Amino acid sequence: MTNKLSGLKDLLWAAGIAVCILALLIGFFFAAIGRYAGERERPVMVLSSASSGSKNDKSGIDAGVTGSGSLATVSDGSLKTLPGSTDAGQGYIDSLTFLADSSLSSLKTSGLTAGQVWVGSSGLSMSDISGWTIVYPGDGSAISPANAAMVAKPSVLILAIGSDGAVGISQEDFISGYENLVRGVLDASPETRVICCSVFPVTDAYTGADGLDSAGAEQINGWIQQICIDTGAWYADIAYNLTAEGKLIGQYADSDGKGLSGTGLSAVMSWLRTHALN
Repeated sequence: MTNKLSGLKDLLWAAGIAVCILALLIGFFFAAIGRYAGERERPVMVLSSASSGSKNDKSGIDAGVTGSGSLATVSDGSLKTLPGSTDAGQGYIDSLTFLADSSLSSLKTSGLTAGQVWVGSSGLSMSDISGWTIVYPGDGSAISPANAAMVAKPSVLILAIGSDGAVGISQEDFISGYENLVRGVLDASPETRVICCSVFPVTDAYTGADGLDSAGAEQINGWIQQICIDTGAWYADIAYNLTAEGKLIGQYADSDGKGLSGTGLSAVMSWLRTHALN
């Protein structure tokens, strides 16, 4: 009996050894036909200067952040005046955003444009341009023009400003304040194209406390042209067809002799339609 148990034990050991040897052989077989690729390294994309643009390549940066082609808001040292165009239609007018002082502020309620019209929370005097806030059409909040641009991202922003509180301001302060406004808008919304409008002279009947007159309006327009040269903004002489002998034509003037009447606003919209920035 003892011999039988001993023989059975030997048989089980032999079977176990055979199973282990078979497992090793199978393991060696798969190891031989498999391939070890090693630890994989995460690929890293390296952008060359040709694809990303050098920091010193100003033209590449300008083209990337301020629009495309010749319509970009970037200075080339020249005055870019809006050229005549075919009638762009009411759809173009509705696509525009206006920042308007008292001369064009009535555009907001005129029904002549479905575009946004930003007017000052408490006026837009050039003597306080750094502190300007506008009534944002979206919610009626008072925010800076730059913040409004950051939210709205206007394709084209028309600046019809410069006539309020400008008399008595030095050329340096006027240009500096206006240019800071333009650059603030572009920093907040780089793709926005900015158009700076000429200011209107007043009628003979105007007796406003700001003292604006024809000579003052002409001087201010010279400063605005310089601002356009410095910033690359477009210059729109919207006042040209509404004036005669240096005065705002009466039929285009509001009762105060400075702001525009409905007829005057319609004339400006017609002018913009045929001087479209597309």
